[in-house]
Amino acid sequence: MVVKPSGQVMSATVLGETPAGQGFGAAARTCLLKKTFVPALDKSGTAVATSTKVHLRFSR
Repeated sequence: MVVKPSGQVMSATVLGETPAGQGFGAAARTCLLKKTFVPALDKSGTAVATSTKVHLRFSR
C-alpha cells in the first residue's frame, strides 16, 4: 500500500490471499482504498508519501 502525504491511500496491491479465489484479497484492497491514515513524517516533520505492507485477517 502507498499512502500519500495527505494520508489517503494512493494504491494497494494484493500480494496473496488464503484461501485463494474467495475474494478476500479484493475485499481487503477495497477497504484499504477507502481509509485515511496518519502519514509518515520526514526528519523535519513534513508529511511524506510512503509504502508499507499490511496484513489483514478476516474473522467471524
